[in-house]
Amino acid sequence: MSEHDLQTWLRDHLAAELKLQASQLPVDEPFEAIGVDSLLAVTLLEEIRKGFGLRMKPTAIYENNSIQALAAHIHVALATV
Repeated sequence: MSEHDLQTWLRDHLAAELKLQASQLPVDEPFEAIGVDSLLAVTLLEEIRKGFGLRMKPTAIYENNSIQALAAHIHVALATV
């Protein structure tokens, strides 16, 4: 899966949780700026685990603090699995 596809996947999941259109979520904005709180971060990590079989540490959302950065992180993690 390409980084762009991962960005789309993340945007779609976050948009559904935030009850927004995916196009309203800029990929380069910090998660806090688009409304991602700690509960949603945990939910997103669980969705990543279910969708890709990746167990990411709880701080991954804050260390990769945008859709763009998290997609890049997932892309690298998938390449090493």
